Amino acid sequence: MSELKPLVELILNAPGFLMWRMLRDATRPPDDPLGHPRLFQCGVAALIYQFGPQSQKQIADALRKDPSEVVSYVDELQRLGVVRRERDSDDRRRNVIDLTDSGADWFEATAREIVDYEEWILRNLTPEENADFRRLLKKAAGPVMGSSGTPKA
Repeated sequence: MSELKPLVELILNAPGFLMWRMLRDATRPPDDPLGHPRLFQCGVAALIYQFGPQSQKQIADALRKDPSEVVSYVDELQRLGVVRRERDSDDRRRNVIDLTDSGADWFEATAREIVDYEEWILRNLTPEENADFRRLLKKAAGPVMGSSGTPKA
């Protein structure tokens, strides 16, 4: 069994495992079983705010999430009055998701909560380490948007 110890250390220190732990903390604060602030829901609102109305497929592609997960995010956002589903004027067979008038207010309040919470998550980093971490993570993750300025498919 002791010959497995190096593999255990590799797995427990693997970037994917460490990012999973951070993602778990970022999406579900330890003192909040409902998962506030709503990181992915806020990401949906941010994409719509930045790029305008989006199809659920465009949102799923940009967030690199399964479309069925995006449906649940959009359903919750619609229930909260943040977004609305509308027929696409270019293709009546599909819906697009757009922010409601109150959606921008919800986004601002929720985004501020997330920023505050992320400061707490990264509290063990110096400001320079925090900047390096964010720069490297953005580089590793790749762009959210394509060269056309729309969410990357």
